[in-house]
Amino acid sequence: MKPTISLNLYTLRDFVSNPEDFAETMEKLAGIGYKSVQISGVKGCTPQEILDITKANGLGISAAHIGMQDFEKDFDTQVEKLKLWNCKYVAIPSMPEEYRKDEASFIQFAKDASAIGEKLAAHGIILCYHNHSFEFVRFGDRNGLDIIYDESTPEYLQGEIDTYWIQHGGGCPTAYINKLAGRQPIIHYKDMVIRDGQQVFAEVGAGNLDWDSIVPATVAAGVEYLIVEQDVCPGDPFVSVKISYDNIASWGFE
Repeated sequence: MKPTISLNLYTLRDFVSNPEDFAETMEKLAGIGYKSVQISGVKGCTPQEILDITKANGLGISAAHIGMQDFEKDFDTQVEKLKLWNCKYVAIPSMPEEYRKDEASFIQFAKDASAIGEKLAAHGIILCYHNHSFEFVRFGDRNGLDIIYDESTPEYLQGEIDTYWIQHGGGCPTAYINKLAGRQPIIHYKDMVIRDGQQVFAEVGAGNLDWDSIVPATVAAGVEYLIVEQDVCPGDPFVSVKISYDNIASWGFE
């Protein structure tokens, strides 16, 4: 079964800060062709409003980003929200600062995240981890991202590989997709270009990432949702998310 195209709403965070703007944004995304969204960066809307507005526009909720601290502070509230949304996948958007000190800290994060994932699994929810590039700090023969996946319990901590940040850290997106085959239900599709000598974000398919290898690896790995994300857009973000959608759709997805 082919993955479904989704959009991480962090890309449109400036347009989802109240119910009225959220509704207008969902209507635009449905018009582009998106079938689902990932909840991240949304403010000023209740969980029920988010559900009602997405449903009214024919959109599902593919996943959500919820910080580790939020689970530790009020686990039951987070689970209630995810169940309301019929949201099976949730990702820790970034490892908290206190775990970034040394190898032992990375290992501890892997254990603590797995413990949260085990509690979520009892509710039918799968916990994933969204990487950036800071995880590519090396400790001997392993980098931090490898430590997270090597030292965690696969059943309770799965992957949400971010293709841009893997490349940014000096890794190979395709290699990590292959490594996490069967352990990565969601993925962030994000592209990169060089502008003025700097690595910057680009619309998916409009940059330099090797999509000819990334795309088939994604399908083979059993990914369920291809989640478009672009942290910074060069102009109108709605134009950017349409370019990304159209390019991915041209590869045979919807």
